[in-house]
Amino acid sequence: MEIELSRLAGSDEAVVGSLRLDDRRIVGRGGSLADQGVRFPEPFEIDAVARRPDDEIFVTGRIVGRVQLQCSRCLGPVDHPVDLEFSARFVPASADPATGGNEDDEEGIELEGEDLDVSELPAGATMLPVEDMVLEQVLLDLPFRALCREDCKGLCPRCGADRNREDCGCGDEDAVDPRLAPLLELRRKLKDE
Repeated sequence: MEIELSRLAGSDEAVVGSLRLDDRRIVGRGGSLADQGVRFPEPFEIDAVARRPDDEIFVTGRIVGRVQLQCSRCLGPVDHPVDLEFSARFVPASADPATGGNEDDEEGIELEGEDLDVSELPAGATMLPVEDMVLEQVLLDLPFRALCREDCKGLCPRCGADRNREDCGCGDEDAVDPRLAPLLELRRKLKDE
């Protein structure tokens, strides 16, 4: 799904439909989104409008769908519903607010709050990929730490058992990192006194 920029010259363009995001997409050095526990089990529904009053392009709308994450404690699946309204602003490469349109200017200009929500269109771009914009909005909506439930007990650090499903019997004190053993001994002494 893409927005043809030449069609935005005099009128608004509706961007409506289903979009399947690729969870096998590589992000940084951490591997793919799926490798990091982020999956998109179903397409997202997009209902947006793109307009181009001047050289800038504005896209506003709504994204609805679902993301499957991994619980930060037990690594089990967590469904995260997505229902968000968004607004994105795109400027041509020559109007980049960080440089003020001057690539040779080392200092550039100071960014204001509204400039932080601006994305740059590559020079000579004729299409705006909707998938990149939607992926960015969805990833920004994700929680920092996903939990399957507030009282998730996590995995046993000793045997790896899911403590939500079974009591493995490995005592918490037995699972102490050997480097911290002297502190545990000090704690025992203080309790005895």
